[in-house]
Amino acid sequence: MFYPDVWNEFVRRPRCLGAQRRDYPEWHKGRPRYYVWAVDAETAPVDARLRRERAALDGRLVAPYTRHAHITVAACGFLTDAALHDDDVSAARLEAQARRLEALATPPFTVEVGGANSFASAPFLEVADRDGALARLRAAVLDGGGEYRTTPYVPHVTIGIYDGPHPTAAIAPRLGRRDDAAIALNVSRIGLYSYAAASLGSPLRLERTIPFARPARRA
Repeated sequence: MFYPDVWNEFVRRPRCLGAQRRDYPEWHKGRPRYYVWAVDAETAPVDARLRRERAALDGRLVAPYTRHAHITVAACGFLTDAALHDDDVSAARLEAQARRLEALATPPFTVEVGGANSFASAPFLEVADRDGALARLRAAVLDGGGEYRTTPYVPHVTIGIYDGPHPTAAIAPRLGRRDDAAIALNVSRIGLYSYAAASLGSPLRLERTIPFARPARRA
């Protein structure tokens, strides 16, 4: 297990946090789309592991969950120039983030996708960033600042969202806890994605792609 502290925090809770399939106007405040920088994790081995864990948690997750497999690098917020809320992000700020990512000239890299773990509100597949490539991308996006969110960054692939306050004692045995071999995930680009804020678990829409350049071969 890559993140035992996260797991221990989860199992110490009497119940997980459950969501409902409804609009959350108190969160989006009428702003239509939420933006994130993320890397694609949609591969056959990852999808197979996600299907296995979702089947084990059948009846306890919000369905349908149509967001494709990805690893969030940094949350941006709601695209608007109004700047009324701490989770607003302007088009100019997104463009500046993109320029910093391009200037970073990141070469393709590999991360490891492991077994299941869980936050209070969502189970996930762990991701090990052993060479720090995701951390460097994240630092470039944030440019010495931080996200408006205060929770520690844990790279992961979301399995789903809990649909109610289920007892963690009933959830924990259903999650992986298997001796899963790490899945090597090759990453060759980062994308700016958005999703419809009024629809829980809605699909990601690719807004922009920044490919990673392979180092030039010496003659």
